[in-house]
Amino acid sequence: AEPSNNERRVLTLLLEANSNLTRPEYDKMSIYATSLEAWIERDREILLVVASFYRDWALWMKSSPPPEIPREQHLRIREYKALAEKGLDIVNQVPRSERGHEAYFIISQCRFCMWEYEKAMNAVRSAIKCSPSDGVRGEYIQFSNAIEVEQHKHPKNG
Repeated sequence: AEPSNNERRVLTLLLEANSNLTRPEYDKMSIYATSLEAWIERDREILLVVASFYRDWALWMKSSPPPEIPREQHLRIREYKALAEKGLDIVNQVPRSERGHEAYFIISQCRFCMWEYEKAMNAVRSAIKCSPSDGVRGEYIQFSNAIEVEQHKHPKNG
């Protein structure tokens, strides 16, 4: 059964709050994201929240200390790239003509986690162009600097 309006709002708030925790519980919260996925075609806010959830999970995994065992590191990379791809697939449901700065920023961060740095840079530039305030724009510019650092470390992944 699909969640009611109130249930959708609660699930959305839980996903948003989870990302702000010191130790987010993405595995547990993924059940809520899956429940909300039925609504992403009908509700743009839910679409962005669910895409952000997968993006945040991928970023969290990417920034976590790497495991010492190379095989585990390879699996971790594969997992966070898959999460980023899922977030990207969801946010790409927003038509280009209707994308705002939030959608472009999610796209940029997903591409970053997928090691697609040139595409990440293009998306963050779009986010900067349509951002409504200097505060948001500053966050996006800071992220573009992080992309440049990664591009220089891994030029073949540009």
